[in-house]
Amino acid sequence: MSLASKLQLIKQDVNRARNAVTEMGGSVAENGGTSQLAADIKTIPISVGVLREIAPDGTFQIPQSPFKFSLTEDATKLGENSLRYGFYKATNLTEIDFSSLLQITEENAMSYGFWQCTGLNKVNLSGLAMIDSAEAMNYAFEGCIGLKTLILRALSIVRGQATMYRAFHGCSQLTEVNLPWLVYVGTYGDNSAKTEMAYCFANCSALETLNLGRLKEIGYSSLLQTFQNCTSLETVDIHSLEKIGKNGLTSTFAGCTSLESVSFDSLNEMRQNALYQTFRGCTNLKHLYFPALTMDSFTESNTMVNMLQTLSGCTVHLPAVLDNTTFKSYNFVRNGFGGTNTQILYDL
Repeated sequence: MSLASKLQLIKQDVNRARNAVTEMGGSVAENGGTSQLAADIKTIPISVGVLREIAPDGTFQIPQSPFKFSLTEDATKLGENSLRYGFYKATNLTEIDFSSLLQITEENAMSYGFWQCTGLNKVNLSGLAMIDSAEAMNYAFEGCIGLKTLILRALSIVRGQATMYRAFHGCSQLTEVNLPWLVYVGTYGDNSAKTEMAYCFANCSALETLNLGRLKEIGYSSLLQTFQNCTSLETVDIHSLEKIGKNGLTSTFAGCTSLESVSFDSLNEMRQNALYQTFRGCTNLKHLYFPALTMDSFTESNTMVNMLQTLSGCTVHLPAVLDNTTFKSYNFVRNGFGGTNTQILYDL
Protein backbone atom coordinates (compact mmCIF):
# COMPACT_ATOMS: atom_id res chain seq x y z
CA MET A 1 0.00 0.00 0.00
CA SER A 2 1.35 3.38 -0.94
CA LEU A 3 1.99 6.11 1.58
CA ALA A 4 -0.76 8.18 0.00
CA SER A 5 -3.23 5.31 0.47
CA LYS A 6 -2.25 4.90 4.13
CA LEU A 7 -2.69 8.60 4.74
CA GLN A 8 -6.09 8.46 3.09
CA LEU A 9 -7.19 5.62 5.44
CA ILE A 10 -5.97 7.56 8.48
CA LYS A 11 -7.93 10.58 7.30
CA GLN A 12 -11.06 8.46 6.92
CA ASP A 13 -10.62 6.99 10.41
CA VAL A 14 -10.22 10.46 11.91
CA ASN A 15 -13.40 11.62 10.19
CA ARG A 16 -15.31 8.61 11.50
CA ALA A 17 -14.03 9.31 15.01
CA ARG A 18 -15.04 12.94 14.79
CA ASN A 19 -18.51 11.95 13.58
CA ALA A 20 -18.84 9.54 16.51
CA VAL A 21 -17.99 12.32 18.96
CA THR A 22 -20.73 14.58 17.58
CA GLU A 23 -23.26 11.73 17.48
CA MET A 24 -22.68 11.15 21.22
CA GLY A 25 -23.31 14.79 22.05
CA GLY A 26 -19.76 16.11 22.02
CA SER A 27 -18.22 18.85 19.93
CA VAL A 28 -15.26 18.79 17.54
CA ALA A 29 -12.77 21.50 16.69
CA GLU A 30 -13.00 22.76 13.12
CA ASN A 31 -10.39 21.06 10.91
CA GLY A 32 -9.01 19.25 13.94
CA GLY A 33 -6.77 16.25 13.25
CA THR A 34 -5.53 13.29 15.25
CA SER A 35 -3.87 15.48 17.87
CA GLN A 36 -7.21 17.18 18.57
CA LEU A 37 -9.26 14.01 18.97
CA ALA A 38 -8.40 13.42 22.64
CA ALA A 39 -9.63 16.89 23.54
CA ASP A 40 -12.74 16.42 21.43
CA ILE A 41 -13.58 13.13 23.12
CA LYS A 42 -13.55 14.87 26.49
CA THR A 43 -16.44 17.07 25.34
CA ILE A 44 -18.81 14.08 25.18
CA PRO A 45 -21.43 14.56 27.94
CA ILE A 46 -20.42 12.59 30.97
CA SER A 47 -23.81 10.86 31.10
CA VAL A 48 -23.29 9.26 27.70
CA GLY A 49 -21.80 5.81 27.53
CA VAL A 50 -22.55 2.58 29.35
CA LEU A 51 -20.16 0.48 31.39
CA ARG A 52 -19.81 -2.95 29.82
CA GLU A 53 -17.35 -5.79 29.83
CA ILE A 54 -15.67 -7.02 26.65
CA ALA A 55 -15.96 -10.71 25.94
CA PRO A 56 -12.98 -12.72 24.58
CA ASP A 57 -14.42 -12.45 21.09
CA GLY A 58 -14.42 -8.66 21.33
CA THR A 59 -18.17 -8.20 21.72
CA PHE A 60 -19.77 -6.10 24.42
CA GLN A 61 -21.71 -7.79 27.20
CA ILE A 62 -23.32 -7.07 30.56
CA PRO A 63 -21.06 -7.82 33.57
CA GLN A 64 -21.64 -11.37 34.77
CA SER A 65 -21.33 -10.65 38.50
CA PRO A 66 -23.62 -8.37 40.58
CA PHE A 67 -22.81 -4.69 40.05
CA LYS A 68 -24.06 -1.15 40.72
CA PHE A 69 -24.19 1.78 38.34
CA SER A 70 -23.86 5.45 39.25
CA LEU A 71 -23.60 8.75 37.46
CA THR A 72 -20.87 11.14 38.56
CA GLU A 73 -21.77 14.22 40.58
CA ASP A 74 -21.59 16.57 37.58
CA ALA A 75 -23.87 14.43 35.40
CA THR A 76 -27.07 16.45 35.77
CA LYS A 77 -28.65 15.69 32.38
CA LEU A 78 -29.01 12.80 29.94
CA GLY A 79 -28.45 13.25 26.23
CA GLU A 80 -30.75 11.93 23.52
CA ASN A 81 -30.67 8.11 23.38
CA SER A 82 -27.87 8.15 25.95
CA LEU A 83 -29.16 5.19 27.97
CA ARG A 84 -31.60 3.74 25.48
CA TYR A 85 -31.44 -0.04 25.88
CA GLY A 86 -28.28 0.61 27.90
CA PHE A 87 -28.85 -2.08 30.55
CA TYR A 88 -31.57 -4.02 28.77
CA LYS A 89 -32.10 -7.29 30.70
CA ALA A 90 -29.01 -6.70 32.86
CA THR A 91 -30.11 -9.20 35.48
CA ASN A 92 -26.99 -8.72 37.61
CA LEU A 93 -27.51 -4.99 38.08
CA THR A 94 -28.53 -4.48 41.72
CA GLU A 95 -28.57 -0.72 42.35
CA ILE A 96 -28.71 2.57 40.44
CA ASP A 97 -27.57 5.89 41.89
CA PHE A 98 -28.71 8.75 39.65
CA SER A 99 -29.00 11.24 42.50
CA SER A 100 -27.08 13.89 40.53
CA LEU A 101 -29.60 13.83 37.67
CA LEU A 102 -31.77 16.98 37.73
CA GLN A 103 -33.74 16.88 34.49
CA ILE A 104 -34.41 14.83 31.38
CA THR A 105 -35.25 16.96 28.36
CA GLU A 106 -33.96 14.82 25.48
CA GLU A 107 -35.96 12.18 23.64
CA ASN A 108 -35.45 8.50 24.44
CA ALA A 109 -32.83 9.35 27.05
CA MET A 110 -33.66 6.31 29.19
CA SER A 111 -36.09 4.44 26.95
CA TYR A 112 -35.97 0.70 27.77
CA GLY A 113 -32.79 1.55 29.67
CA PHE A 114 -33.26 -0.95 32.50
CA TRP A 115 -36.02 -3.10 31.08
CA GLN A 116 -36.39 -6.40 32.98
CA CYS A 117 -33.38 -5.86 35.21
CA THR A 118 -34.81 -8.47 37.54
CA GLY A 119 -32.01 -8.20 40.11
CA LEU A 120 -32.41 -4.45 40.54
CA ASN A 121 -33.58 -3.61 44.06
CA LYS A 122 -32.94 0.15 44.46
CA VAL A 123 -33.25 3.17 42.16
CA ASN A 124 -32.16 6.57 43.44
CA LEU A 125 -33.50 9.45 41.35
CA SER A 126 -33.68 11.79 44.32
CA GLY A 127 -32.65 14.94 42.43
CA LEU A 128 -34.77 14.51 39.31
CA ALA A 129 -37.17 17.47 39.18
CA MET A 130 -38.41 17.56 35.58
CA ILE A 131 -39.01 15.14 32.73
CA ASP A 132 -40.01 16.96 29.56
CA SER A 133 -39.41 15.06 26.33
CA ALA A 134 -41.00 12.36 24.23
CA GLU A 135 -40.45 8.78 25.43
CA ALA A 136 -37.77 9.92 27.85
CA MET A 137 -38.38 7.03 30.27
CA ASN A 138 -40.89 4.84 28.48
CA TYR A 139 -40.50 1.20 29.56
CA ALA A 140 -37.38 2.27 31.47
CA PHE A 141 -37.84 -0.05 34.48
CA GLU A 142 -40.67 -2.27 33.31
CA GLY A 143 -40.45 -5.78 34.70
CA CYS A 144 -37.91 -4.98 37.40
CA ILE A 145 -39.58 -7.47 39.69
CA GLY A 146 -36.96 -7.13 42.44
CA LEU A 147 -37.30 -3.35 42.80
CA LYS A 148 -38.22 -2.48 46.39
CA THR A 149 -36.91 1.08 46.83
CA LEU A 150 -37.67 3.96 44.47
CA ILE A 151 -36.54 7.47 45.42
CA LEU A 152 -38.23 10.01 43.17
CA ARG A 153 -39.23 12.61 45.71
CA ALA A 154 -38.13 15.79 43.83
CA LEU A 155 -40.12 15.20 40.64
CA SER A 156 -42.43 18.16 39.99
CA ILE A 157 -43.21 18.23 36.23
CA VAL A 158 -43.82 15.38 33.79
CA ARG A 159 -44.53 16.34 30.18
CA GLY A 160 -43.95 14.88 26.72
CA GLN A 161 -45.52 12.18 24.58
CA ALA A 162 -45.39 8.87 26.48
CA THR A 163 -42.51 10.22 28.53
CA MET A 164 -42.99 7.72 31.42
CA TYR A 165 -45.22 5.24 29.61
CA ARG A 166 -45.00 1.89 31.49
CA ALA A 167 -41.84 3.15 33.19
CA PHE A 168 -42.33 0.99 36.32
CA HIS A 169 -44.96 -1.37 34.99
CA GLY A 170 -44.98 -4.71 36.79
CA CYS A 171 -42.49 -3.79 39.53
CA SER A 172 -44.25 -6.26 41.79
CA GLN A 173 -42.23 -5.69 45.00
CA LEU A 174 -42.55 -1.90 45.08
CA THR A 175 -44.60 -0.99 48.17
CA GLU A 176 -44.54 2.83 48.11
CA VAL A 177 -44.68 5.57 45.48
CA ASN A 178 -43.84 8.92 47.05
CA LEU A 179 -44.18 11.89 44.69
CA PRO A 180 -44.75 14.71 47.20
CA TRP A 181 -43.64 17.54 44.85
CA LEU A 182 -45.33 16.41 41.65
CA VAL A 183 -47.51 19.35 40.52
CA TYR A 184 -48.15 18.93 36.78
CA VAL A 185 -48.57 15.78 34.69
CA GLY A 186 -49.20 16.87 31.13
CA THR A 187 -50.92 20.10 30.16
CA TYR A 188 -54.56 20.59 31.13
CA GLY A 189 -55.48 22.37 27.90
CA ASP A 190 -54.02 19.77 25.50
CA ASN A 191 -56.33 18.69 22.69
CA SER A 192 -54.43 15.51 21.89
CA ALA A 193 -53.57 12.60 24.14
CA LYS A 194 -50.03 12.61 25.46
CA THR A 195 -50.21 9.57 27.82
CA GLU A 196 -47.29 10.95 29.87
CA MET A 197 -47.57 8.46 32.74
CA ALA A 198 -49.96 5.93 31.23
CA TYR A 199 -49.56 2.46 32.81
CA CYS A 200 -46.53 3.84 34.67
CA PHE A 201 -47.11 1.83 37.87
CA ALA A 202 -49.73 -0.61 36.62
CA ASN A 203 -49.54 -4.15 38.02
CA CYS A 204 -47.33 -3.07 40.93
CA SER A 205 -49.21 -5.56 43.05
CA ALA A 206 -47.39 -4.84 46.35
CA LEU A 207 -47.93 -1.08 46.21
CA GLU A 208 -49.70 0.04 49.39
CA THR A 209 -49.37 3.84 49.62
CA LEU A 210 -49.40 6.62 47.04
CA ASN A 211 -48.50 10.24 47.77
CA LEU A 212 -49.61 12.75 45.13
CA GLY A 213 -50.28 15.41 47.71
CA ARG A 214 -49.29 18.46 45.62
CA LEU A 215 -50.60 17.33 42.23
CA LYS A 216 -52.72 20.16 40.75
CA GLU A 217 -53.30 19.50 37.05
CA ILE A 218 -53.56 16.48 34.77
CA GLY A 219 -53.57 16.60 30.96
CA TYR A 220 -55.27 14.55 28.23
CA SER A 221 -54.90 10.83 29.11
CA SER A 222 -51.89 11.74 31.23
CA LEU A 223 -52.66 9.17 33.97
CA LEU A 224 -54.36 6.59 31.80
CA GLN A 225 -54.43 3.29 33.76
CA THR A 226 -51.40 4.48 35.70
CA PHE A 227 -52.13 2.45 38.87
CA GLN A 228 -54.32 -0.22 37.35
CA ASN A 229 -54.33 -3.54 39.22
CA CYS A 230 -52.30 -2.27 42.15
CA THR A 231 -54.25 -4.72 44.27
CA SER A 232 -52.58 -3.84 47.60
CA LEU A 233 -53.08 -0.09 47.28
CA GLU A 234 -54.92 1.18 50.36
CA THR A 235 -54.05 4.88 50.63
CA VAL A 236 -54.09 7.61 47.97
CA ASP A 237 -53.29 11.23 48.79
CA ILE A 238 -54.52 13.40 45.92
CA HIS A 239 -56.10 16.21 47.94
CA SER A 240 -54.58 19.16 45.95
CA LEU A 241 -55.80 18.09 42.51
CA GLU A 242 -57.78 20.95 40.90
CA LYS A 243 -58.09 20.18 37.17
CA ILE A 244 -58.41 16.98 35.15
CA GLY A 245 -58.07 17.08 31.37
CA LYS A 246 -59.94 14.90 28.91
CA ASN A 247 -59.62 11.21 29.89
CA GLY A 248 -57.08 12.37 32.45
CA LEU A 249 -57.90 9.68 35.05
CA THR A 250 -59.34 7.03 32.75
CA SER A 251 -59.13 3.66 34.55
CA THR A 252 -56.31 5.08 36.66
CA PHE A 253 -57.21 3.00 39.72
CA ALA A 254 -59.10 0.22 37.98
CA GLY A 255 -58.70 -3.09 39.77
CA CYS A 256 -57.27 -1.57 42.97
CA THR A 257 -59.27 -3.96 45.11
CA SER A 258 -57.88 -2.81 48.49
CA LEU A 259 -58.85 0.83 48.02
CA GLU A 260 -61.69 1.88 50.33
CA SER A 261 -61.84 5.70 50.24
CA VAL A 262 -60.49 8.59 48.13
CA SER A 263 -61.00 12.31 48.70
CA PHE A 264 -60.69 14.87 45.88
CA ASP A 265 -60.68 17.84 48.24
CA SER A 266 -59.73 20.53 45.68
CA LEU A 267 -61.14 19.22 42.39
CA ASN A 268 -63.18 21.97 40.70
CA GLU A 269 -62.77 21.62 36.93
CA MET A 270 -62.95 18.62 34.57
CA ARG A 271 -63.10 17.90 30.88
CA GLN A 272 -64.88 15.18 28.95
CA ASN A 273 -64.45 11.65 30.40
CA ALA A 274 -62.08 13.01 33.05
CA LEU A 275 -63.06 10.25 35.49
CA TYR A 276 -64.08 7.61 32.97
CA GLN A 277 -64.00 4.17 34.66
CA THR A 278 -61.47 5.58 37.13
CA PHE A 279 -62.45 3.12 39.87
CA ARG A 280 -63.68 0.24 37.74
CA GLY A 281 -63.32 -3.03 39.64
CA CYS A 282 -62.37 -1.40 42.97
CA THR A 283 -64.61 -3.87 44.75
CA ASN A 284 -63.93 -2.57 48.28
CA LEU A 285 -64.35 1.13 47.51
CA LYS A 286 -66.96 2.55 49.90
CA HIS A 287 -66.57 6.35 49.81
CA LEU A 288 -65.61 9.08 47.34
CA TYR A 289 -65.50 12.75 48.35
CA PHE A 290 -65.80 15.79 46.04
CA PRO A 291 -66.31 18.81 48.33
CA ALA A 292 -65.08 21.52 45.89
CA LEU A 293 -67.28 20.76 42.88
CA THR A 294 -69.72 23.36 41.55
CA MET A 295 -72.01 23.48 38.56
CA ASP A 296 -69.22 25.26 36.68
CA SER A 297 -67.06 22.16 37.11
CA PHE A 298 -69.14 20.35 34.45
CA THR A 299 -68.52 22.44 31.35
CA GLU A 300 -68.15 19.32 29.20
CA SER A 301 -70.30 16.19 29.01
CA ASN A 302 -69.71 12.81 30.61
CA THR A 303 -67.02 14.03 32.99
CA MET A 304 -67.77 11.27 35.53
CA VAL A 305 -69.35 8.68 33.25
CA ASN A 306 -69.01 5.06 34.45
CA MET A 307 -66.65 6.20 37.20
CA LEU A 308 -67.88 3.31 39.37
CA GLN A 309 -68.37 0.66 36.71
CA THR A 310 -68.85 -2.85 38.20
CA LEU A 311 -68.99 -1.42 41.76
CA SER A 312 -71.89 -1.90 44.13
CA GLY A 313 -72.82 0.11 47.20
CA CYS A 314 -70.32 2.96 46.93
CA THR A 315 -71.28 6.31 48.50
CA VAL A 316 -70.42 9.49 46.58
CA HIS A 317 -70.26 12.56 48.80
CA LEU A 318 -71.04 15.84 47.00
CA PRO A 319 -71.50 19.46 48.09
CA ALA A 320 -75.01 20.77 48.73
CA VAL A 321 -74.67 23.21 45.81
CA LEU A 322 -75.12 20.26 43.42
CA ASP A 323 -78.43 19.28 44.99
CA ASN A 324 -80.46 20.61 42.06
CA THR A 325 -82.50 19.29 39.15
CA THR A 326 -79.94 20.19 36.49
CA PHE A 327 -77.13 18.18 38.06
CA LYS A 328 -79.42 15.28 38.92
CA SER A 329 -80.56 15.11 35.28
CA TYR A 330 -77.08 14.31 33.98
CA ASN A 331 -76.99 10.75 32.69
CA PHE A 332 -73.88 9.84 34.64
CA VAL A 333 -75.64 10.90 37.86
CA ARG A 334 -78.92 9.18 37.00
CA ASN A 335 -77.17 5.84 36.42
CA GLY A 336 -75.20 6.05 39.66
CA PHE A 337 -71.90 6.83 37.93
CA GLY A 338 -72.04 3.40 36.32
CA GLY A 339 -72.25 1.49 39.59
CA THR A 340 -75.14 -0.38 41.19
CA ASN A 341 -76.77 0.59 44.49
CA THR A 342 -74.78 3.83 44.42
CA GLN A 343 -75.69 6.23 47.21
CA ILE A 344 -75.32 9.96 46.52
CA LEU A 345 -75.15 12.26 49.53
CA TYR A 346 -75.21 16.05 49.23
CA ASP A 347 -73.69 16.51 52.62
CA LEU A 348 -70.55 18.65 52.19
